[in-house]
Amino acid sequence: MSIRAARMVDAVAILLWAGALAMLLFTILRWVPGGWSVADHLRIALLWGAVPLAMMALVGRRWLVLLPVTLACLINGALVVPTLMPRSSPPGQSVTLLHANVWHHNPSMDGFVAQARAQHADLLVVLERHHFQGYAWADALVDRFPHRLTCEEADCGNNILSRWPLERLGVVTSPWHDQPDKPSYLAARVHRPSGAFTLVTAHLSQPFDQSIQDAQAEWLVARLQELPGPVILSGDFNAAPWSPLVQRIKDGGGLVRLSTTGPTWPSSALFIGIPIDHVFGDAGPGDARVLADIGSDHRPLLVTFTLTD
Repeated sequence: MSIRAARMVDAVAILLWAGALAMLLFTILRWVPGGWSVADHLRIALLWGAVPLAMMALVGRRWLVLLPVTLACLINGALVVPTLMPRSSPPGQSVTLLHANVWHHNPSMDGFVAQARAQHADLLVVLERHHFQGYAWADALVDRFPHRLTCEEADCGNNILSRWPLERLGVVTSPWHDQPDKPSYLAARVHRPSGAFTLVTAHLSQPFDQSIQDAQAEWLVARLQELPGPVILSGDFNAAPWSPLVQRIKDGGGLVRLSTTGPTWPSSALFIGIPIDHVFGDAGPGDARVLADIGSDHRPLLVTFTLTD
């Protein structure tokens, strides 16, 4: 082998080692004091990134490189796979909820309106559609969803549309108008003929300042504990289901994740994306799936669940 070829082989080996160690570092940052919390949400991308690294290590017979790659895969897989496992649904009358962060930059709501008509849901939760943007899209659905609850001048961007009457519960908050330690929040009592329940919508901030997300989660849990049950929580949490933040919200609210699906963001690259839109409740879903693109950076969720008394 020539000196030039040998140097190229050495350079490839160094790159493989650097990639493998970087993958392992991003994988374990959750447990590193002062670690970067954003990395915790990237586990699906890390699993995909392990494939070319492992292939190159095998081709180059760099067996030691496979050790950190395999360890990273095992850790990430152990955290990701359980979040995709559906729960069994108890018997009873089911409710179908369509959740969509429609994106405030979305130039048209036509795609969402068409999708809402096609799915025949009982409830719609629509995020990032603000008071100043108007409600023409909701007016177009009034024959299907005659009851509407919005944030109005509070302008939190959360909206609830329903087949059944709605009653506002508590305060409406928005981090744009209130303190940043409060998420966008809107809660309603849904007066279903066979039994009322509470529907909460929340939109947490992005995870780049973990202290803000933590404060918002703490505030949200306190509200959940005050509400009459049964409670359904639907929102954009800007956090993966395996993250400590989502675990705190679930445990604090006494809820389970109903939307046992894969990624919802970004809509154009779901294979390496993150499940950051979630629906929680106290029972398992009959069905939970990610729907087609509506022009947003998020994909909508359709979740069917059975309420417990």
